[in-house]
Amino acid sequence: MKREILMEIEVVKENGEILKQVVELGTKNSKTLGHFPEGAYVDHARKGFLICAHQERILLGYILFSITSSKSYVRIIQLCIADEARGTGVAKELLNSLKNKFRFSLKGIALSCRCDYIEATSLWEKYGFKAMDKVRSRSLKENYLFKWWYDFGNHDLFSLSHSNSSKQKALLDANILIKLRNDRKDEISGTNFLLDDWLISEIDFFYAPEIYNEIKRDKNDQRARETRAFLSNFYEAKFDPDLRDIILEKLHPIISGSSENDLSDKRQLAECIAGEINYFVTTDEKILVADSEVNKLFGIQILRPIDIILRIDEDNNKSNYQSTRIAGVNYENGFLKSGEIDDLVDTLFDKNNSEKKHELRSIFTLASVNIKDCRTRVIRDNNRVILGVWISELSPDRLLIPLLRTTKSKLSSTLFKQIVSELINYAVIKKRNLIVIYDGFIATNDQETLENMGFLLKDGEWSKLAIRAIIRSSQLFDFGYVSDHYDEKSIKRRLSDISNSDEFLISLERKLWPLKFSDVDIPTYIIPIKPFWASQLFDYYAANDSIFGAKASVVWNRENVYYRNVKPVSEKNPSRILWYSSSSSDKYSIRTSSIVACSYLDESQIGEAKELFRLFKHYGIYEWKNIFQLAKHSPKTIIKALKFSDTEVFKYAVPFSQVNDILFTNGRKRNSFTGPLEVSNQIFLEIYKLGVNHK
Repeated sequence: MKREILMEIEVVKENGEILKQVVELGTKNSKTLGHFPEGAYVDHARKGFLICAHQERILLGYILFSITSSKSYVRIIQLCIADEARGTGVAKELLNSLKNKFRFSLKGIALSCRCDYIEATSLWEKYGFKAMDKVRSRSLKENYLFKWWYDFGNHDLFSLSHSNSSKQKALLDANILIKLRNDRKDEISGTNFLLDDWLISEIDFFYAPEIYNEIKRDKNDQRARETRAFLSNFYEAKFDPDLRDIILEKLHPIISGSSENDLSDKRQLAECIAGEINYFVTTDEKILVADSEVNKLFGIQILRPIDIILRIDEDNNKSNYQSTRIAGVNYENGFLKSGEIDDLVDTLFDKNNSEKKHELRSIFTLASVNIKDCRTRVIRDNNRVILGVWISELSPDRLLIPLLRTTKSKLSSTLFKQIVSELINYAVIKKRNLIVIYDGFIATNDQETLENMGFLLKDGEWSKLAIRAIIRSSQLFDFGYVSDHYDEKSIKRRLSDISNSDEFLISLERKLWPLKFSDVDIPTYIIPIKPFWASQLFDYYAANDSIFGAKASVVWNRENVYYRNVKPVSEKNPSRILWYSSSSSDKYSIRTSSIVACSYLDESQIGEAKELFRLFKHYGIYEWKNIFQLAKHSPKTIIKALKFSDTEVFKYAVPFSQVNDILFTNGRKRNSFTGPLEVSNQIFLEIYKLGVNHK
């Protein structure tokens, strides 16, 4: 490239010596410029529409133009540079002069140039012009012209209204727009969901004018026309072109790549930043990895399509995205947020069983865009390490679980059980009577957990009835889906066998948890427990209200052990337990002097304190010092261990007075619950109804 030379820029006078040189240079290049009579040069000079560059009065080049007042733009008719001055920056200085003359009074600069003029095409594009259209010329030969446009970035009333819109603003890069034009079902990136109605009402989507130069490179003219027409569905970014160029220079060292496509991608980002648009949406990895640095310099965010969808939903529903405890444990339990999918995919994908990352990403994407019916929850510990993830989708009649994973840790097994319990409870609340888990990569030990919790495997899907109700066993098949999972004839035959019908009905009830049978003959005990132990063993409502919460390895476990003194009541098993949280001197305790949960009693053992602790030390929260205190500081003191499971925590604690009213109306004396009390099945059912329904 030739070095730049010193030059002067001035408006050509109609009678000056420079005008003659202009006519001579224009005539010499008429083959490419087209015929232009001498009088026309004089006329443009008279109007001030002819600017030249010269060195010591020797013409280096000129630019001849007109003003289209009705459309408020300047049109370049000729830009001509002397042979010896080409490559020295003359063309750029002439264009700068024209731009500076009209940038605050007009909209921009227009021109037409033949597509096969490669050198000129390179000049227009490098300066910042956009190839807005491709049309056939008027000549007899089949020549085509690009219609170029350089926008000064001045808002008109139409663009200004969108600039002042209260909606969020995001600019879609060329690749995203092309995918949208093609209506591609791009499930991995989420692109095809950007035009969903709910999102359009929340955000204005823009395109960078640089996209026209991307379209210019499309050899398929019909497709190029369709792409230009498709852009009418979006808003064009408006910006100061000089600011865009300054920003572009700052982006070059931040974002790698120097190919034509790389440079175009950077220009689109620069136009987004210059246009003060909040978000730049792309799938280009070279740009995505620069998000942090770009955000630090310019204050905008670079996001994938799925992340902009999550970001808008997060902004609109902040309360939904606030982290909560899971079952009383002080770990973060929150919705999937923008920017988290990569981390989840890398952490959860099962490479040992040949799971494909793109398929896992697709599951997260489909869940994330289904804002109305689908939710992804992520559990992290206090160091932000991922412990578990599940996706739930509400279909009209069931709860679908496309993904349910825990990471490898000491807590993975207990957490998996807790998540399944949460899903069962969620299905009940949402009145979906069937849960279907169709994650194909559930670990073997977790599959055993699903079986133990009443799930059945059929055609690669795990399903379970999720019904919270009190019914007679004869009503079981009144519920939909029951006959799909259980053999009605076989069950009714076994229930008719008087010798073991109760035993079978109890096992069936546990498989159908939290369903309760009203006609089962099963012992029930109201057992008092101190509020602290209740919160640590199962009552996550109380644990949630405390500063430190409960211990995950205990409260997430399906099976736990509670130690107490030996009392006259000798609990039988299997049986039901109603847990009575006693009074407390701690003024901060909640859910006290009330029944807070029910469980199944699996085992009751009486023995020396030290021996019982040895047998059951892997269950529950108790340490030896707690047992030693219970045993009055004697290891040989006889105490009782109650092993229980499948606890159902009541949303509504049933207070002392109501419990006693129920006892009284059922012919029982009022009780202070200082020790275990056996009650009838009818009393259990009345208390249970209050705990789960508050009616």
